[in-house]
Amino acid sequence: SPWTAQLTQSGGIAGVLLTVEVSSDGQLKAEDRRPGRSVTTTLPPDAIAQLDQMISNAKAPFPSGVPSGCADCFNYTLDLTSTRGAIRVQVDDTTIGASGFEPLISLLQRLRDDALRGQPLATEVPATPGPWTAQLTQSGGIAGVLLTVEVSSDSQLKAEDGRSGRSVTTTLPSGTIAQLDHMISNAKPPVPSGVPSGCAADCLTYTLDLTSSGGMIHVQADDTTLGASGFEPLINLLQQLRDEALRAKP
Repeated sequence: SPWTAQLTQSGGIAGVLLTVEVSSDGQLKAEDRRPGRSVTTTLPPDAIAQLDQMISNAKAPFPSGVPSGCADCFNYTLDLTSTRGAIRVQVDDTTIGASGFEPLISLLQRLRDDALRGQPLATEVPATPGPWTAQLTQSGGIAGVLLTVEVSSDSQLKAEDGRSGRSVTTTLPSGTIAQLDHMISNAKPPVPSGVPSGCAADCLTYTLDLTSSGGMIHVQADDTTLGASGFEPLINLLQQLRDEALRAKP
């Protein structure tokens, strides 16, 4: 269905003001307002397909994502308009990771920057990571939960609640797999290592294992370190898919 995506990036130490607008018909307009440079171009089909999948899965952020007021941070305002309605996201460098929109914002930035530099746009769209599996274990908390989910690139999902002994296997839609493809293709080993902080006993802990043609990535985090790990959007998505699968089982 028709859509438009507009991203404005402002602030930072240099006081930048950069915009990009993309529509489902493939048109992109990028502008750097400080020097007054702008360019209009047409995106390749693979870039539009990737954006289409990400925008079709977009949901209004909760909480609202209002910027934190960080002094030297970049601020990002993302406006999505489609037949499903309008979504506005406002984040900065300290809140973008938890917003769930970091992959889409990062892609729009890459496409904008390449257009302004005059480089071919197709080369910057990440390739899919080939066959992969993602396994997340969530444990601890006051209730002592033990929840696992494993997803593979062939669309299979297996979710399990270790305390109740409930498990379910299901097939994910292609749009969700495309979103996971994008996240996993951009995944890098965490720095620092992401070892849990040892916070109070009521913290939830998360262990994420990614296996793909690019190698293996092991992430360990808890409620106090998840935001800084760089993996919060992926972990949140896996949790959402797990919970939906478990709730759907009779």
